[in-house]
Amino acid sequence: YVWIFGRAKDVIIRGSHNIDANMIEEVLVRHPSVLLAAAIGRPDPDKGELPIAYVQLKPGAAANIDDLMTLCRKDVQERAAVPVALTILDVMPLTAVGKVNKPVLRRRVTGEVAGEVAARALAGSHPFDVAVDESGARPRVTLTVEGARDAAVERKLKAAFATYEFNTVLAFSG
Repeated sequence: YVWIFGRAKDVIIRGSHNIDANMIEEVLVRHPSVLLAAAIGRPDPDKGELPIAYVQLKPGAAANIDDLMTLCRKDVQERAAVPVALTILDVMPLTAVGKVNKPVLRRRVTGEVAGEVAARALAGSHPFDVAVDESGARPRVTLTVEGARDAAVERKLKAAFATYEFNTVLAFSG
């Protein structure tokens, strides 16, 4: 028998590893300066997702990313679950009932990744805007490129986004 606890959205899928985000968060909140922690998957073209973490520090407390990453490398039980990046937020996004609002963090990181991919593919040739919608089964990224529809640019962008686990919609604004 197999029992799965928690929410499916809290599972980070790195290659063939299913990583429980709680495993990372529990390590981070043990640090005396950390008030809140959230772990999510960052879209990756090769692995599907890579674990990343966000923390909010306690008022007046200090910690640096290197110390928190060292803690994770030491105490996160599964090597594949060690975050590849960690960000200290001034304020963690929360839901109306006070829980960490992970969809906000997922939209943020998906938008960052999509922006990085588009910037590399376009190499400064066209300004663009990124919007992320997480309301469906898979995230949907809408990339709006300034200028008239250009088949060469469209092919380049489709190739750049082909291996990501989110749906990409291309739009041209000219």
